Amino acid sequence: CFGSSKAWFKASFVMLLSFVNMKLRDEFSSLDELAAACSATVQEIKDALGKINYEYNEAQNQFK
Repeated sequence: CFGSSKAWFKASFVMLLSFVNMKLRDEFSSLDELAAACSATVQEIKDALGKINYEYNEAQNQFK
């Protein structure tokens, strides 16, 4: 579908990025709150999105 496993791997993290930033914008005032609601740790979320070179910006409450 995506032509290579590397493209699929990146696409799945881009979908996660979209989901996380939407939740942070619309429902949660911090990454800590989102992580708790999703039964994940803050570090797990940061590590996953770090794989596509995104970092959490606490002041803006989003990954960039």
